[in-house]
Amino acid sequence: MILIQDLKGDEKKELLQVLYEEEIFYTVLIEHIESNYLKRCYIQRERGVINSILNINNEGNSLFTTFWVRKRDELQIIANQLRSLKYGTLLLAGKKDEIREVLSYLRIEREIHADLCFVYNDNSPLVPQSNGIRKAQINEEDMYYIRKFYIDFFQLDNEELQNEIVKKEKIEGDIKKGLYFIIENNVPIGMGRYGSMTRNHIELTTIYIQSEFRGQGYGRQLLIGLVQSCLEKGKTPILQTSSENLKARSLYERIGFVFCGEYSFEFI
Repeated sequence: MILIQDLKGDEKKELLQVLYEEEIFYTVLIEHIESNYLKRCYIQRERGVINSILNINNEGNSLFTTFWVRKRDELQIIANQLRSLKYGTLLLAGKKDEIREVLSYLRIEREIHADLCFVYNDNSPLVPQSNGIRKAQINEEDMYYIRKFYIDFFQLDNEELQNEIVKKEKIEGDIKKGLYFIIENNVPIGMGRYGSMTRNHIELTTIYIQSEFRGQGYGRQLLIGLVQSCLEKGKTPILQTSSENLKARSLYERIGFVFCGEYSFEFI
């Protein structure tokens, strides 16, 4: 595979064209390409055609690693490239069956955890307007609640990683992108935010309700508000949840999300 130092012009257009064919599964990589945020991107060509892509980005708390292949047998190329790199621990993200095969090529044998991917069905009846939702602003009060919610949501034991998550620059970036509170008695009790964004989709992530308010319908209100905000922008929301989180899956399906595949995150 060849390291791409400066992606632009026709090559950038070519990469986006193949990724948009399965847009739901490659929103992070698409966003990185469209925003010129690629740091370490490798591609492999055969007869001038791109057959595989490997991208590694430092997300602050991990070296987030995504990949795309045109054919399954090219997963070995991804594994070989990963084996040759000297980056330490990587967080490998991709379709569950492809992750399993890459790990097999790397001779890593372990159980693969799966997240379930959902996409909102645009033909679903419009959900009722959700009250008590407001967009976070860049001010000390809102950033205080976001830090508090992040610490509880991620439950990180590592102080260094926790500091990365609550950095002022990161929180400001999340607010600018799109972060929303659910409000009770004029006080934020939960939040959700936009993750990766592409031409047609917005990923909803970090959906959190304080423990004492769970089971009272606030999560549903928050999610409905997030869905509405995406639809107003002309984009379809997508999200993921653990395969073990049956309550979340039930909520998503009641609101109008449909299952579309399995995705995995594995440290290697």
